[in-house]
Amino acid sequence: MEQRERLEYLAKWFLADTELKWGVAFPGDEEGQRRLLRSLMNVRMPGPVPPEVLGVQDAYLRERAREKGIVQISDIPAIASLGSAHPFAEILSISRDDDLHRSPFGKPRVVCNYFYHEEVRKSAKKGK
Repeated sequence: MEQRERLEYLAKWFLADTELKWGVAFPGDEEGQRRLLRSLMNVRMPGPVPPEVLGVQDAYLRERAREKGIVQISDIPAIASLGSAHPFAEILSISRDDDLHRSPFGKPRVVCNYFYHEEVRKSAKKGK
């Protein structure tokens, strides 16, 4: 099964599986199907998924990761390099420009992801 076929298969399966009946038309273009699949995967309630669907999903997501590449934390600068005076500025990073969600005028919507240095996580675990 080719990547495009995997996308269509998964988008149709998740759309049929959803408990939310949005009345959306199935997109004919690849980008629309990607957005639909991502949205449906994000809102799906936990529950069993047939093994054949999981196999297609795994193959699809592995190929998407290969296509896009995986961002390493070392590739994202700490906010201290942006002039922030935040107490955790040396160990806090902000990633922007999630390529699937754009604002109407072509400007990227800001998506913040916080990455804490290993030492912060270690010290937080010690306090529990």
